[in-house]
Amino acid sequence: DDDTNEGTDVLLFNRAAGTVSVVSGTTNGVAEGSSGAGSITPNGRFILFESDATDLSPLDGNHTADLYLMERETGQIQLVTVNSNATAAASSLPTGFGIGAFEGSVSGDGRYVAFLSLGTNLVPGLPSPAGAQVYLRDMVGRTNAWLSRATSGAAASFVSSPVVSSNGAYVVFLSTNLE
Repeated sequence: DDDTNEGTDVLLFNRAAGTVSVVSGTTNGVAEGSSGAGSITPNGRFILFESDATDLSPLDGNHTADLYLMERETGQIQLVTVNSNATAAASSLPTGFGIGAFEGSVSGDGRYVAFLSLGTNLVPGLPSPAGAQVYLRDMVGRTNAWLSRATSGAAASFVSSPVVSSNGAYVVFLSTNLE
């Protein structure tokens, strides 16, 4: 009844309580944009989702879809797709071209998030143009690792489907040319 954003929202069904609640919302209610691609850790503590809402984090200024991690015990929502200076993913592409992040995967303890991004400022030394790349965000250390980097230092192309292991030690992804 209070859903006024006219977009999709990420919802959580609590089987034990028989309740449904909005995950992709703000403290004031439903976010001002669509959200989707939700995933949850095995213990249910962390929920990762994608959203193009601009009111989920004061750090989000790129006006495109980003990844967010909600910690259910506190209700805190963190923007995942930032660099070590807490600046949101940026690109030389026009606004709205998916520069933030997509295809996210979260480790079992919520510490690590693997994702794709067209952002050019998430790590230093990224060649331009690099296209979508695979990153691993350490939510505790507040750092990013560029995973789809060839031994030559070149950016891989046609990468997709990153999945982080439950303990965060491994990430699998697809690529056509990582040499």
